[in-house]
Amino acid sequence: MSDATPEKNVEDADVVTKYKAAAEIAAAALEAVTTALRAGRSVAELCRLGDQTVSKRCAAVFNKARDERGERVGKGVAFPTCVSVNHCGGHFSPLPNEDQLLAAGDLCTIDLGAHIDGYVAVLCTSAVVPAETAEAVGGDAAAAAAAAPAPRLSDKAARAVMAAYTAAEAALRLLRPGCTNSQITEMFAQVAADFGVSVVEGVLSHEMKRYVIDGRRAVLSKVTADQRVDEFTFEPHTVFAVDVVMSTSEGGKLKPGNGRTTVYKRAVEVDYMLKMKASRQLLNEVNRTAPVFPFTLRDAVPDDAENRVARLGISEMQSHGMVIPYPVLYDREGEYVARFKCTALILPAYTEPITPLRLPAGVETEAVLQNEAVKELLRRPVGKSAKRLSKQAARQPGNAAVTDSNGTPMQEGDGK
Repeated sequence: MSDATPEKNVEDADVVTKYKAAAEIAAAALEAVTTALRAGRSVAELCRLGDQTVSKRCAAVFNKARDERGERVGKGVAFPTCVSVNHCGGHFSPLPNEDQLLAAGDLCTIDLGAHIDGYVAVLCTSAVVPAETAEAVGGDAAAAAAAAPAPRLSDKAARAVMAAYTAAEAALRLLRPGCTNSQITEMFAQVAADFGVSVVEGVLSHEMKRYVIDGRRAVLSKVTADQRVDEFTFEPHTVFAVDVVMSTSEGGKLKPGNGRTTVYKRAVEVDYMLKMKASRQLLNEVNRTAPVFPFTLRDAVPDDAENRVARLGISEMQSHGMVIPYPVLYDREGEYVARFKCTALILPAYTEPITPLRLPAGVETEAVLQNEAVKELLRRPVGKSAKRLSKQAARQPGNAAVTDSNGTPMQEGDGK
């Protein structure tokens, strides 16, 4: 896009349409992966399913649309599907020969994103792996999902899930003009304390713009000596990805483990004349398919079934700073990490979450939300019906119900 062309934002109806189309596609991919969760299922297959669902659905929309240069609009995967299990905190999108099989009762976080014309929708949910396999019901994954109730998580794991979900819902209500990013950071700590878990360090909720998945303005999950961000006030007509990660460990500090890094993003400001043929081949494919968004080494190069070209080429690209890695992060074994992410449009009258936030089945805990300020925050309406619900609450003070971003009542007494 030319520098002389003014940047469009969500004041433009066409931009909103593209954001929502991307959100619908991302939600469909998340649903496909969540439905396919089964004991014995391959994580690599699930990640491929998510990416293929995004690509297939993107290919079916906006085929006649043109950008400012008269070219067909770009669309596709904005963040490759990652399925991280139990104490793994994120970015696990393994190559087939480094795969992991799921077990019944595993806690998985499923993270992915899609874009239409550079307008991105990302989301992440936590889900519990049920015991039944698709083969048990004739190979029908949807029937298997209905036939197999999710195992109940341990109270330890459920507290992390409930804390992350509650904090994400509360953050949507603070994502309003006049509120600051530090208010959300403080709220995360309050929710974590009530559920007896820790906010994971180093997680950022970024502002997003066209072709920008990690904008400069960000909400810091947890203030530490090593990481701080500038305070700012939210403004209307902006877009944010709310990202909440909670851990059952005492410190909430994740570290790289044995999992190979497979997710990278091109550092567009860095150029270098690569020496190896494999590196040049990989760079050409990245420039063609993912010049600005994160990509995965899995299937990065056509006709590279064993990913040899990608594995070889990425080493030289990384050694010269041409890519930014997203390392696979872990807590201590035996701990659990839960995550929820949602894309939201901050509009003048209300904030609209365009990707879903849903509490998975099988999550029950004796821990309760105690903080009165957060409880009051959760009573505020969110989404398109915010103005109508606010008027109703004003007419009937004291009767405002705690509802989630889908308009479903949340039970205060049990922390839901």
